[in-house]
Amino acid sequence: MVPIIAHRSGEDEQAAGPARSREAGGRGGRAAEGSVPQGGGPPYAVQRQGSEPASHPLLRAAQALAEVLEASRAAAVIVEQAASALQADAAVLLTPDEASGCYRLQAQQGLAGAPQASPRVSEEDVASLGDRVQDLAEGDAPRWVRRLLSAAGSTSVTLIPLLREGRRLGLLGLFGRGPEPTLREPEAVAAFAGLATAALARANQWRAMEQGAAESTLLLQIGQLLSATFDPEAITRMLVDEARDLLPCDLAAFYGYEPVTDTLQLRFVRGVSRKRVEATGLQRISLDCLPATRQAATSGQPLIARWPEDGDLIALFGAALGVRTSLTVPLRARGVPLGFLFLGRYTRRAFDLGEAQLGFRLGALGALTLDNAQLYAGQTEQMRQLRAAQAQLIEAEKMASLGRIVAGVAHELNNPLAIVSGYAQMLRTESLPPEVHDALERIDRGARRAAQVVRELLAFARQQPIAPTEIEVSSLVKEVLDSLESAISAAGVRVAVRIAEGIPPIVGDRLQLARVLKELVEHALHAIASRRGAGSLTIEATYRDRVRLAVSDDGPAFAPGVLERIFEPFTVFEERGMTSSLGLSMCYGVVRAHGGRISVTNNQGPGATFLVELPAARGL
Repeated sequence: MVPIIAHRSGEDEQAAGPARSREAGGRGGRAAEGSVPQGGGPPYAVQRQGSEPASHPLLRAAQALAEVLEASRAAAVIVEQAASALQADAAVLLTPDEASGCYRLQAQQGLAGAPQASPRVSEEDVASLGDRVQDLAEGDAPRWVRRLLSAAGSTSVTLIPLLREGRRLGLLGLFGRGPEPTLREPEAVAAFAGLATAALARANQWRAMEQGAAESTLLLQIGQLLSATFDPEAITRMLVDEARDLLPCDLAAFYGYEPVTDTLQLRFVRGVSRKRVEATGLQRISLDCLPATRQAATSGQPLIARWPEDGDLIALFGAALGVRTSLTVPLRARGVPLGFLFLGRYTRRAFDLGEAQLGFRLGALGALTLDNAQLYAGQTEQMRQLRAAQAQLIEAEKMASLGRIVAGVAHELNNPLAIVSGYAQMLRTESLPPEVHDALERIDRGARRAAQVVRELLAFARQQPIAPTEIEVSSLVKEVLDSLESAISAAGVRVAVRIAEGIPPIVGDRLQLARVLKELVEHALHAIASRRGAGSLTIEATYRDRVRLAVSDDGPAFAPGVLERIFEPFTVFEERGMTSSLGLSMCYGVVRAHGGRISVTNNQGPGATFLVELPAARGL
């Protein structure tokens, strides 16, 4: 690299002829990157400072630069030592800023006009100088160089690119205010450029180490934060927020992967409203049209993209929302994709490899935490189902044992009751006093009531055979309500029926299921009547895996402890104005015989809700 001198035009310079070229005097050789060539000297005399060897200032500079690691301090020492060792009246150091894509004024000495000098120079302007500095007259110098000359009040400037392994670490400018350019030994310039480049490289490495340590600490904190919850939605929200803080971007979104449909589903987004994303159709995206994203899901590596150069996910966000650069981070656990973290910027500044690596580490943390949350949710659901199945098994065994006992008692009572009723009816045909006839009538009525209880006991104990047919839920509900129309009207109860669209039919014994629904409606009417006022009854049918039929009332709620034994025979519901019966026990047996479930809960307000779940016809 050859030092390039740009100087102001003047009368003396006009007499000197055309501007000197950096290639003049046989300067054709090129030194190693970060230094100037060791070839022939310039076409002018080298000015030495007395008899002191030129190496002394360089040794002092080397000593000073070896003692600094912090980037801003290293830059200040570079310009200070450059001004001293290379005989400059002023010095500046421009370093690249990855965030803006420009070179910024990092340090200066003797530049009185620094605020007016352009502190930002584009990468293109610096690259136009090449790896060798040129001798430029003011009229031939780029505008940004002329601004530096003006700010320094200088007649010449030497610009020295500082290169390491093909990468520009900085640009050093040396200014002189004398009438003639300051002549410097190429060897001295090359030696100092090497020192400055090494100092910048060490400072960058130190900064990278500090940044890596800070990032590791931050990732540890993020991991602790994510592990504090097992809620997948909360984890997704925190992951997006932390990614946006850790990797500066304008937009951050998380898409969950749906393996059944092979699509990406938007779960959370920051930087733009969800409504705007949904308005562009980006809330659900088929993975078939995203080959690069699918490849990233397979490899597990982050994907850096630009728009419009690249397609895939960046093309969708670029066309719809103006995103120019993006980083897509796949989240995988146990070889299965869980989702994708999409980070976008509206500027042309692309994500670099360091940011991609940081995104990869964050994605690994998020995937681990999200997978743990899903495993926890799955285990929790399995435990719930296991406890429910265990409770149902215990309940079924209890009801079966109770049924056997009830059947035996019913058979033992049936014959004596028939005898009592028969003799009472026979005696009523005899000529007996009126008071005797009244007593016989009460005996017969009591015997018939007892016989009815016995029949209910037998119906509960024996599983009646099912005559299956396809039943439309709406017609079943209408049939039951029509049979109870007079009772509903007399009670002054308002009935609301909600049948969802598209409910499939059920398969079962129409008479038995109608009896179940009728029993539940009558139970609700009794509960409402116990309040001594008009009330409301709601029958709602929905479908989700099973046909669900809910009967709700606004009567009194069940007392604590009753819900656990509500389907046991002869349970008393005094709070709902009912004596013991076998109606709900019969409902339990019929629903279980049809492969369904029946349950009851107290409403948040007044009343209770019975829920009957039956398999759909197409599910049998």
